Amino acid sequence: MRKPAILWLVTLFTSNPFQFFNDGDPAQLASSFQSENPQLIALILSYLRPEQAAKVLNGLPADMQAEVAIKIAEMGSLNP
Repeated sequence: MRKPAILWLVTLFTSNPFQFFNDGDPAQLASSFQSENPQLIALILSYLRPEQAAKVLNGLPADMQAEVAIKIAEMGSLNP
């Protein structure tokens, strides 16, 4: 039996699109994110477990850490 369309949409919009990053190596993620926009990194980190987000942030260059932290602080509440 197929899920009704509304249930499919609810599932889609209430899930964490970046969940798989929680299982990644923080150093490798930080290395991969270095060429990305700080706002995008902030968005991704906001979806991660706090411990994982902190480890990834710590692996970024110091100047990028500051930019990403500012972008996180400027965020309002997110609607997935």
